[in-house]
Amino acid sequence: MHKRLLTVSILFISLFVLGACSADKEPISPNDTFLAPATASIDIEKSRTFVQRSNANEGEVIIQGQAGVTFQTAKIKFVSRLGGQSTDWQNLTVDIPNKKFSGNYKLQGGGYYAQIQLTADGKVTTDGLLPTTINVGEVFAVIGHSISEGQEPYFITDYDKTWCQIKLWPISGANPGFWGRVADYTKKKLNVPVLIYNTGQGGTTSIQWGKSAYGEQFENKIYDWKIRYPYARFEQSLLTDMKKTGLRTVLVIHGENDYNDPENDIIYYTKRYIQKTRDLLGQPNFAFMIARSNAGQDIPDQVKVRRAQTRILQEIEYTYEGANLQAIKDGGMRWDGVHYNFAALEIAAVQWKEVLTPLFFQTSKPYLPAN
Repeated sequence: MHKRLLTVSILFISLFVLGACSADKEPISPNDTFLAPATASIDIEKSRTFVQRSNANEGEVIIQGQAGVTFQTAKIKFVSRLGGQSTDWQNLTVDIPNKKFSGNYKLQGGGYYAQIQLTADGKVTTDGLLPTTINVGEVFAVIGHSISEGQEPYFITDYDKTWCQIKLWPISGANPGFWGRVADYTKKKLNVPVLIYNTGQGGTTSIQWGKSAYGEQFENKIYDWKIRYPYARFEQSLLTDMKKTGLRTVLVIHGENDYNDPENDIIYYTKRYIQKTRDLLGQPNFAFMIARSNAGQDIPDQVKVRRAQTRILQEIEYTYEGANLQAIKDGGMRWDGVHYNFAALEIAAVQWKEVLTPLFFQTSKPYLPAN
């Protein structure tokens, strides 16, 4: 997982945070600054700052760090900014010779900032807010083709980047698609932060995802089956990122590239990549949401895809009705007959909003990260 260095100066204190999933910062107000008797630096590495909440609305964050000054005691408290519940001071475990500290803390679902205080010889040496958000909320990943991945220049950038994080592939042209808007809607509905891994991959089919999950051969000019692409790329993100944050569900958008594939094959290979993902997570009841993704025309290839999507929901356990994207017709909404323009992006986000209901969050069982 890549790390982003975040810095802030609080009365001559430089606090450096390396978070597992760094969030865009909201400004820290003057009321959030604290007296600092001495200059110090804090490096927090391998911290788990965004976690999937449980169905009991709580999650465990991990704080691990090292200070640039000698200290004998360290403590932390969490200041709620979005839902959640602020905490009192709690002790950090300290390794005095190596100037290290650590701690695991259960928090209510919500968005927080953390205040850390270090003392030496009975005096406070460091006291300030860390300039990154601490998040216990909802985490999603994406499987699908170019509609899920997002197509330039059509993507939405005006969403709450403090409490809604869209994790992109580290490649040129990666964009948030409409997922920032979906995250915004979900944040407002549930009053918790939202993280979405935009792991869709353009030019793919359901069959290619299912075959590549198990290294089976197929012909494609973009993806090499010998290295198990496209699934292996998703798998790497799952093992390095999603297992640390946890995950509520995978949002699936396939259909438009499946028009030429047999109905039974669409179902079979969808089941294959679902099974592979559940095996990797060790959770056979892990939820998948299947979008109704096709252009909504009454022609055989699209009718066949719609039948396949209905059967997936009927025949594969723990699958849920996803967004009704077939409601986005052509007629200008799909600028090339397939991909969405700006108006269609907004409709797609609303369609996901409609199916991410309180009932879904009550009945689906999220994957929770292990310590």
